Amino acid sequence: MEDSPEESKLSPSAKKFILRDMRLLSIFI
Repeated sequence: MEDSPEESKLSPSAKKFILRDMRLLSIFI
C-alpha cells in the first residue's frame, strides 16, 4: 500500500488508528 501525500502528513499514531479503524469497518462489511 503506497502512502498518498495526505497520508504522509499524518503522524504514525494517526496512521495506526486509521488502519485499526479500517479493520473494524471490514469486520462489519
